[in-house]
Amino acid sequence: MKHPVLSSIRILTLFTLQRRKKNNEVVEYAALRKITYENSTRFKAEVGVAEQVHEQIGDRFHQILADLKRGKALDLDAVKEGVSDMVESIIRNPSAMMWVVHIRRLDDYTYTRSLGSSVWSATFGRHLGLEEPDIESLALGGLLLDLGKSMLPLDLLLKAGALTPEEKKRMNTHVDLGVRVLAKTSRGPAVKQKLPMDVFQMIATHHERADGSGYPQGLDNHQIPLFGRIAGIVDSLMQ
Repeated sequence: MKHPVLSSIRILTLFTLQRRKKNNEVVEYAALRKITYENSTRFKAEVGVAEQVHEQIGDRFHQILADLKRGKALDLDAVKEGVSDMVESIIRNPSAMMWVVHIRRLDDYTYTRSLGSSVWSATFGRHLGLEEPDIESLALGGLLLDLGKSMLPLDLLLKAGALTPEEKKRMNTHVDLGVRVLAKTSRGPAVKQKLPMDVFQMIATHHERADGSGYPQGLDNHQIPLFGRIAGIVDSLMQ
């Protein structure tokens, strides 16, 4: 029989630790807030702009995937240009771009998932009150989260039903493959601006989970960088 006093102490201790952890996270997120955003355009007015940006970034992204499959280098500057336009729209009124992503979700699963991750990540950053350069990094990281999948066989990506343990292991390598592609691209002399470390960390840790059940490193909550935590939430939303 468990001692009632000892059990109560354990419960109280656990509650105190959980509350302390929650308080630390509240302080951490509060410290991030630099700006409180308000919508500067009406939804109807911004939707038209959001659709144009969607088309432009879609064309760029499809070209990027095609280039990678042919062994060409990633045009990082072109990606950044499209992301910058998208973030400006999200800052003005995030509902418009989120709506465009929603209504286009069946057109092209791979692209829609990538853009959806980008929009959700940027919108999350706006909600937290991050400054525009950080929101752009979140948007860029969100768009490139699954870039490594372009290096995997198409039959594996399109397989219906559950993957075998070996197939799942191979699928999980897309995280490392994506980081390698970006590392190689970011070192290129033609790139105007190097990729922020936050973006690398975001892509490297977007499948880590707070309880340590994620991959590839099995990190727990406080070992996962902020952008990786945001990406993990977004990745779960996009399932």
